[in-house]
Amino acid sequence: MKLLITFFFFSLAANVYAQTERACTPDEATVMRRTRYRAAVAVDRVTSSLEGRLARNDMSWSDWRKLQVSKIILNCARGKLGVLNYVCADNLPKGFAGYTVPVVTNKVYIDTNFFSYDSSPLRESLLVHEATHHCGTSDAVYLSPGEAPRDSDYVGWQVIADTYSYWIEHGFCMPGEC
Repeated sequence: MKLLITFFFFSLAANVYAQTERACTPDEATVMRRTRYRAAVAVDRVTSSLEGRLARNDMSWSDWRKLQVSKIILNCARGKLGVLNYVCADNLPKGFAGYTVPVVTNKVYIDTNFFSYDSSPLRESLLVHEATHHCGTSDAVYLSPGEAPRDSDYVGWQVIADTYSYWIEHGFCMPGEC
Protein backbone atom coordinates (compact mmCIF):
# COMPACT_ATOMS: atom_id res chain seq x y z
CA MET A 1 0.00 0.00 0.00
CA LYS A 2 2.79 2.40 0.94
CA LEU A 3 4.50 1.67 -2.38
CA LEU A 4 1.25 2.39 -4.26
CA ILE A 5 0.81 5.73 -2.49
CA THR A 6 4.43 6.66 -3.22
CA PHE A 7 3.97 5.75 -6.89
CA PHE A 8 0.77 7.81 -7.09
CA PHE A 9 2.43 10.95 -5.70
CA PHE A 10 5.52 10.43 -7.86
CA SER A 11 3.42 10.15 -11.02
CA LEU A 12 1.40 13.20 -10.00
CA ALA A 13 4.60 15.20 -9.46
CA ALA A 14 6.00 14.01 -12.79
CA ASN A 15 2.91 15.30 -14.59
CA VAL A 16 3.01 18.64 -12.83
CA TYR A 17 6.67 19.21 -13.66
CA ALA A 18 6.63 17.80 -17.17
CA GLN A 19 8.57 19.85 -19.68
CA THR A 20 6.92 19.32 -23.00
CA GLU A 21 6.52 21.05 -26.29
CA ARG A 22 3.14 19.83 -27.43
CA ALA A 23 2.03 20.02 -31.05
CA CYS A 24 5.48 21.30 -32.03
CA THR A 25 7.58 19.89 -34.83
CA PRO A 26 10.95 18.46 -33.76
CA ASP A 27 12.67 21.61 -35.06
CA GLU A 28 10.26 23.85 -33.15
CA ALA A 29 10.79 21.81 -29.98
CA THR A 30 14.55 22.25 -30.33
CA VAL A 31 14.19 26.02 -30.78
CA MET A 32 11.86 26.13 -27.78
CA ARG A 33 14.35 24.28 -25.53
CA ARG A 34 17.20 26.57 -26.61
CA THR A 35 15.05 29.65 -26.10
CA ARG A 36 14.00 28.50 -22.61
CA TYR A 37 17.65 28.05 -21.68
CA ARG A 38 18.66 31.44 -23.08
CA ALA A 39 15.68 33.07 -21.35
CA ALA A 40 16.82 31.62 -18.01
CA VAL A 41 20.33 33.00 -18.58
CA ALA A 42 18.84 36.40 -19.49
CA VAL A 43 16.73 36.38 -16.32
CA ASP A 44 19.87 35.68 -14.28
CA ARG A 45 21.62 38.62 -15.97
CA VAL A 46 18.70 40.98 -15.26
CA THR A 47 18.42 39.76 -11.67
CA SER A 48 22.11 40.41 -11.12
CA SER A 49 21.78 43.96 -12.47
CA LEU A 50 18.68 44.53 -10.35
CA GLU A 51 20.53 43.36 -7.23
CA GLY A 52 23.36 45.77 -8.09
CA ARG A 53 20.85 48.61 -8.24
CA LEU A 54 19.39 47.55 -4.89
CA ALA A 55 22.88 47.58 -3.37
CA ARG A 56 23.30 51.27 -4.24
CA ASN A 57 20.61 52.08 -1.69
CA ASP A 58 19.92 55.56 -3.12
CA MET A 59 16.22 55.30 -3.90
CA SER A 60 12.89 55.97 -2.30
CA TRP A 61 11.24 53.33 -0.14
CA SER A 62 8.56 52.90 -2.83
CA ASP A 63 11.14 52.18 -5.55
CA TRP A 64 13.05 49.86 -3.21
CA ARG A 65 9.85 47.91 -2.53
CA LYS A 66 9.04 47.71 -6.26
CA LEU A 67 12.53 46.34 -6.95
CA GLN A 68 12.09 43.75 -4.22
CA VAL A 69 8.81 42.63 -5.80
CA SER A 70 10.53 42.54 -9.21
CA LYS A 71 13.28 40.34 -7.82
CA ILE A 72 10.69 37.89 -6.47
CA ILE A 73 8.85 37.85 -9.81
CA LEU A 74 12.09 37.28 -11.75
CA ASN A 75 13.09 34.38 -9.50
CA CYS A 76 9.62 32.89 -9.85
CA ALA A 77 9.63 33.32 -13.64
CA ARG A 78 13.03 31.67 -13.92
CA GLY A 79 11.64 28.62 -12.16
CA LYS A 80 8.49 28.62 -14.27
CA LEU A 81 10.43 28.65 -17.56
CA GLY A 82 11.35 25.01 -17.03
CA VAL A 83 8.02 23.68 -15.77
CA LEU A 84 5.46 25.30 -18.04
CA ASN A 85 4.06 23.27 -20.93
CA TYR A 86 4.58 25.04 -24.26
CA VAL A 87 2.05 24.40 -26.99
CA CYS A 88 2.76 25.42 -30.57
CA ALA A 89 -0.41 26.90 -32.00
CA ASP A 90 -1.38 28.72 -35.16
CA ASN A 91 -4.82 29.80 -34.05
CA LEU A 92 -4.06 32.39 -31.36
CA PRO A 93 -6.16 35.55 -31.23
CA LYS A 94 -5.04 38.15 -33.77
CA GLY A 95 -1.95 40.03 -32.62
CA PHE A 96 -0.96 37.54 -29.89
CA ALA A 97 2.46 35.92 -30.09
CA GLY A 98 1.88 34.02 -26.86
CA TYR A 99 -0.98 33.37 -24.52
CA THR A 100 -1.46 31.76 -21.12
CA VAL A 101 -4.12 31.48 -18.46
CA PRO A 102 -2.31 31.38 -15.11
CA VAL A 103 -3.75 29.45 -12.18
CA VAL A 104 -6.16 27.58 -14.49
CA THR A 105 -3.44 25.85 -16.53
CA ASN A 106 0.33 25.62 -16.82
CA LYS A 107 0.21 25.78 -20.61
CA VAL A 108 1.72 28.58 -22.65
CA TYR A 109 0.41 28.77 -26.20
CA ILE A 110 3.04 30.05 -28.60
CA ASP A 111 2.16 31.24 -32.10
CA THR A 112 4.05 29.33 -34.76
CA ASN A 113 5.32 32.68 -36.12
CA PHE A 114 7.45 32.76 -32.95
CA PHE A 115 9.92 30.46 -34.67
CA SER A 116 10.44 32.88 -37.55
CA TYR A 117 11.50 35.81 -35.33
CA ASP A 118 14.94 36.98 -36.35
CA SER A 119 15.81 38.07 -32.85
CA SER A 120 16.59 35.55 -30.14
CA PRO A 121 16.05 38.21 -27.40
CA LEU A 122 12.55 38.75 -28.77
CA ARG A 123 11.76 35.05 -28.38
CA GLU A 124 13.32 35.01 -24.90
CA SER A 125 11.37 38.08 -23.82
CA LEU A 126 8.12 36.47 -24.96
CA LEU A 127 8.75 33.37 -22.85
CA VAL A 128 9.69 35.48 -19.82
CA HIS A 129 6.63 37.69 -20.34
CA GLU A 130 4.34 34.64 -20.31
CA ALA A 131 6.20 33.03 -17.38
CA THR A 132 5.77 36.18 -15.26
CA HIS A 133 2.01 35.87 -15.67
CA HIS A 134 2.30 32.68 -13.61
CA CYS A 135 4.04 34.79 -10.96
CA GLY A 136 1.40 37.49 -10.57
CA THR A 137 1.94 40.01 -13.37
CA SER A 138 -0.74 41.44 -15.62
CA ASP A 139 -1.04 43.01 -19.06
CA ALA A 140 -2.14 46.38 -17.66
CA VAL A 141 0.20 48.02 -20.19
CA TYR A 142 1.54 46.74 -23.49
CA LEU A 143 4.72 48.67 -24.22
CA SER A 144 5.53 49.70 -27.78
CA PRO A 145 8.82 48.32 -29.11
CA GLY A 146 11.63 50.09 -27.26
CA GLU A 147 9.26 51.91 -24.88
CA ALA A 148 10.61 51.95 -21.32
CA PRO A 149 8.64 50.40 -18.44
CA ARG A 150 6.17 52.65 -16.63
CA ASP A 151 3.28 52.50 -14.20
CA SER A 152 -0.25 52.17 -15.52
CA ASP A 153 -3.23 54.01 -14.11
CA TYR A 154 -4.00 50.97 -11.94
CA VAL A 155 -0.80 49.12 -11.11
CA GLY A 156 2.92 49.77 -10.78
CA TRP A 157 5.55 48.70 -13.30
CA GLN A 158 6.69 45.87 -11.04
CA VAL A 159 3.54 43.85 -11.78
CA ILE A 160 3.34 44.56 -15.52
CA ALA A 161 4.63 41.67 -17.64
CA ASP A 162 6.02 43.94 -20.36
CA THR A 163 8.46 45.42 -17.82
CA TYR A 164 10.25 42.08 -17.78
CA SER A 165 10.08 41.73 -21.57
CA TYR A 166 11.79 45.12 -21.87
CA TRP A 167 14.51 44.12 -19.42
CA ILE A 168 15.20 40.87 -21.26
CA GLU A 169 15.50 42.69 -24.60
CA HIS A 170 17.31 45.87 -23.46
CA GLY A 171 18.85 45.09 -20.08
CA PHE A 172 17.79 46.24 -16.65
CA CYS A 173 17.11 49.88 -16.00
CA MET A 174 15.17 51.56 -13.24
CA PRO A 175 11.84 52.75 -14.68
CA GLY A 176 11.93 56.51 -14.77
CA GLU A 177 15.69 56.41 -15.42
CA CYS A 178 15.62 54.46 -18.71
